[in-house]
Amino acid sequence: MKLSLRARLLGSAGLWSAIALVGVGLFIYWLFKDHAERTFDARLDANLLGLMASVEFNEQGQLIKTRDIGGPQFDRAYSGWYWQIAHDDEVLIASRSLLNASLPALTSDVSQALALTGPEGEALRARGRHFSAPGSGPPLSITVAGPQNEIDDALSRIVLPLVASLALLGIGLAVAVWWQVRWGLKPLTRLRRDLLAVRQGYPRTVSPRHGGRATAAGG
Repeated sequence: MKLSLRARLLGSAGLWSAIALVGVGLFIYWLFKDHAERTFDARLDANLLGLMASVEFNEQGQLIKTRDIGGPQFDRAYSGWYWQIAHDDEVLIASRSLLNASLPALTSDVSQALALTGPEGEALRARGRHFSAPGSGPPLSITVAGPQNEIDDALSRIVLPLVASLALLGIGLAVAVWWQVRWGLKPLTRLRRDLLAVRQGYPRTVSPRHGGRATAAGG
C-alpha cells in the first residue's frame, strides 16, 4: 500500500512536471522564433526603405538608382538576398544577385512577411510595398527578400542548449519530488512498521506522534 501510494505520488508529480517542462520549452522556443523573425524583418525593412529612397525616374522616364544601398550580399549571384522594383509584372530594376531571374510581383500591399521561392528553389522570407518614385513615372512595387535558412539556422543553434537546460531542470525536479515524497511518507512508514510489530506480538508501541495512544503490545 505504501509503495503503491508512493508510486502514484511520484507518477502524478512526474507527469505534471514533464507537461510543464514541455510547455515551457515550447514557449521559450516560440519567443526565440518570434525575436529572430522580427529582427530579420527589420533588416529587410531597412533595405526596403533605403532602396525606395535611392531610386527615381530620370528625364527619359527610366528608373535609375542614385546610390548603392544594401550590401555585397545583393551583388553575389544567387546569394539568397534579392531585391527588385517592378511595375505590374515588368521588372524595371533589380539586384545583381538575381541575374536574369525575378521574384513574384506584388499584387497588393502586404503587412506581413511573404514566403517566396528563390531562383534556385530556396525558401525566402520577403517584405514588399507599393510606392511612387520621384519623377514622372508609374506606381511601383518593391520586394526585398532574404534566405529563410538564416532564421532556421539561428533557431537550430538554440535547440540543443534549450533541451539540455530543460533536461537538467527536469532531473533536479525529479530528485526534489522523490525526496519530498520520501520525506512526506516517513510517518506512514513508521506507523506501518509499528503496527506490523504489534500484530506480530513484539514488545513495541504505536508512537503517539502517529495520532494513536501508546499501548503495550501485549496489553
